[in-house]
Amino acid sequence: MTEGRGRPKKPFQESCEKTKKRKVQHLLDSHSSQELAFASRLSLHRSGKRHASSVIQEVTEKTPTRAHKFKKAYKMSMRKSNNNKMFSPEEVLAILVDLNLTKQQYMTLRQRLKEKEVYVFPSYDVIKSVKKECYPPDHNIVVSESSAEIKLQAILNITTSRIVKVQDIVLQQCINDIQPDSVECIYKWGFDGSSGQREYKQKFTNDTFCDSNLLMTSLVPIQIHGLQKSNSEKITLWKNPRPSSTKFCRPVRFLFEKETKDTIKNEVMYIENQINDLEPTKVIIGSTNLKINNKLLLTMIDGKVCNSITDTSSQVCYICGVSPKYTNNLELAKNRTNNVSTYSFGLSTLHAHIRFFECLMHISYRLEVKKWQIRSPEDKQSFKRRKTYIINRFRKEVGIIIDQPKQGCGSSNDGNTARRFFENALLSAEITGLNVELISRFGVILATISSGFHINISAFEKYAMDTAKLYIEYYNWYYMPASVHKILLHGADVIKHCLLPIGQLSEEASEARNKHYRSFREHFTRKTSRIDTNIDLLHRLIVTSDPVISSIRPNPSKKMVPISPEVLTLLTSSDSIPREKTVAIPNSESE
Repeated sequence: MTEGRGRPKKPFQESCEKTKKRKVQHLLDSHSSQELAFASRLSLHRSGKRHASSVIQEVTEKTPTRAHKFKKAYKMSMRKSNNNKMFSPEEVLAILVDLNLTKQQYMTLRQRLKEKEVYVFPSYDVIKSVKKECYPPDHNIVVSESSAEIKLQAILNITTSRIVKVQDIVLQQCINDIQPDSVECIYKWGFDGSSGQREYKQKFTNDTFCDSNLLMTSLVPIQIHGLQKSNSEKITLWKNPRPSSTKFCRPVRFLFEKETKDTIKNEVMYIENQINDLEPTKVIIGSTNLKINNKLLLTMIDGKVCNSITDTSSQVCYICGVSPKYTNNLELAKNRTNNVSTYSFGLSTLHAHIRFFECLMHISYRLEVKKWQIRSPEDKQSFKRRKTYIINRFRKEVGIIIDQPKQGCGSSNDGNTARRFFENALLSAEITGLNVELISRFGVILATISSGFHINISAFEKYAMDTAKLYIEYYNWYYMPASVHKILLHGADVIKHCLLPIGQLSEEASEARNKHYRSFREHFTRKTSRIDTNIDLLHRLIVTSDPVISSIRPNPSKKMVPISPEVLTLLTSSDSIPREKTVAIPNSESE
């Protein structure tokens, strides 16, 4: 017998849902639900599926609520099986920080997953309890309409104790071999002013306050070390993997004030008074009570702060006091008496890139007139014409924007612009007309002090001095800026007096924190009052820099570049750096 024409019919089990309904419609029309359930139970039993047959009998032939109980028990069993895959509250909080999720966004995401019977996220109440563990005691937090502050002792205690929690296993293994009174946690601290902040439509009780200017003080833990009992050698117990990142940048206080000479001095005096009254942080490691001393280094500052603290002009070197007129006299500058106390300020490596870059750009604008000051109309016209020409070429050929004002936040000359300038030394020299060797040497010096490795002092001092002589040979008519003079002539002395590699003491974390302040204030704070806004903002800054949460968060990807042979010759061999070793390029515009 031949088959009929048309498309062959599919077996019932291979049909779609709509086709299955059509095929069984005649059964539904001619039989009751009890008959169909009984027939299903017998059919399953005959085919050997006795457990399925028993379930149908329990659900359809027992009490009316039996089906609901079966469904509820099944859901509970699925939830328990998923509990093994549920994120811990700390992991969830790290995800919230990384993705910048608000409370409402998290609850919406959790509800959507719950509807799909996926239970991987705990309730928000559990997350709130973990958040509270990140905060210092409430009596150590002082908030007003114009400021918010955590007492220095309190932020150091909570930071050190949270680091100990992260490093608990390592510390328990080493605690018996360490001298108890030698354990020390080193922090770098500083502050930075920011203008052009958004002014909120919230009333101030005092009309003299304004939220358009901000001064934020912060600190970053760098490492914890101690001395061994046997030979008194220093052993590192914990080390910050990203000392220039905002992941560990802890807030101390912020206030709505403009960064002036008086506010800078007052802020330094205020924090140093608290530093003088510090006590060791008490922690418990296993069954051992340990006191950890806290040491703070004022290095997260820029040249403006250094000049304000030392009462010197921005054009004068705050280390040796030489004026612009004599910066090109290397012998005179080298033989002057230095203010050794200023060595502790570091070298402001982030701003050093910008200052070196701007120095070369200002020389290139003046190459036709070769004068430090532009006064005559002819010189001004020549200066303007050449400046426009160079800016346009960099925009077209390199893709960087130079010397363009940005409303409320300085100019377009930032760290990323400077780094791209020095990365392309040949092209930069061709556009600017400057000596390519000088550009390359500047780039090597900046890469060395930013590397985060130990530097060979004698080699660096000779290299910097040779660079200064090369500068004088070609551009003696342009007075060397104080920021360039500081690194070329005093950089080796500053590095020698630093407890840690100079690259680990940079101010990048505090600079990048300004961007977080704007974002957190807008998206993660209540606007019911200025005090509520400041409280929520301070809490957000604390959570996003908590050592426990930050240790869970993945490190952001960075552009990795190989260390050049010239830089390797200026580093010490104790670091055992392979020639193919790469370093992350710091980025002040991101984390």
